[in-house]
Amino acid sequence: MVGSAFHGLGKAQSGTIKIGFVSPRTGPLAAFAQPDDFTLEQVRKATGGKVRVGGKTYNLEIVYKDSQSNPNRAAEVTAELILKDRVHLVVAGNTPETTVPVADQCELNGIPCITDDTPWQPYFFSRGGVVSRVMCKSLCTGGIPLLKHLLQHLLHLREPL
Repeated sequence: MVGSAFHGLGKAQSGTIKIGFVSPRTGPLAAFAQPDDFTLEQVRKATGGKVRVGGKTYNLEIVYKDSQSNPNRAAEVTAELILKDRVHLVVAGNTPETTVPVADQCELNGIPCITDDTPWQPYFFSRGGVVSRVMCKSLCTGGIPLLKHLLQHLLHLREPL
């Protein structure tokens, strides 16, 4: 059941795992996204553009989208990542104005989401005080090992197409 929520992951088995990344590169919250280029460069260096999951090596593609410091835009670009770019996982960071609408879109579309730099309260209270299925883990505590662990589970749980 869980594996069926991760659309398109079977296609990753033919070569590429796509991760979407949403952050406020422009607008009043842009200062929070200043380290993004450096962070993405470090991820690319650490992975060499590849990730080994379940004994197989996959190309790793990261698709970056700017939320423009606007919650509506954050939701819009997340929908693009999921529906147009067909990402397998979405990562978002830097303030609730970006992370909460991103997590909402991911939950709506059944795509795993990892967010960072947002306290738990905006998720909890924006849902009327109800805990949802959204996966909100900090990349600061997990980084690449967390992504590899998540991808291993996704590939293992994916039902055959």
